[in-house]
Amino acid sequence: MKFLSLEDLRDRLEIDRDALDEEISAQPSLYDQVAEQAVLAISRRDQAKWDMEKAYIEACDEARYEAVRTKERTTEAAIKEAATLSKAHVTAEKTYRATKQEAELWDALRSSFDQRGKMLRELAQLWIAGFYQASSVGEKERHQVREHDRESGRKALAATRRRI
Repeated sequence: MKFLSLEDLRDRLEIDRDALDEEISAQPSLYDQVAEQAVLAISRRDQAKWDMEKAYIEACDEARYEAVRTKERTTEAAIKEAATLSKAHVTAEKTYRATKQEAELWDALRSSFDQRGKMLRELAQLWIAGFYQASSVGEKERHQVREHDRESGRKALAATRRRI
């Protein structure tokens, strides 16, 4: 099975009510793809967070080592600031922010597909109840039905008048 991109899956959120059987059949595999991609994105985010924290710790250690080596007196706040501004930490933080955003997008899409499944269930119930039958009648057919009703009413009225 080919995995669809985030954008392709977003396009599949819309439900074609005239093809409910196909939509209902496709829902489990689409939801599975989204859920799997969400789990993988969360895993990437967690790894990026760990990498960012590791880069920060290493930058703090490096700043402390440099302060000891140069016999320079420094505060813990200065060490933390230097670590925060280190190139490795800044790069790791950018990566973390990007993977965090990706994970949140996949998680939101998973929630949307969960909602889509619930809506499919509701639409199927409406279809079973015959809700779409009235709306599937075309304008020409509705006009014919109205004309038939008018004609029936006229005949009934004429029959009543004849009896009187």
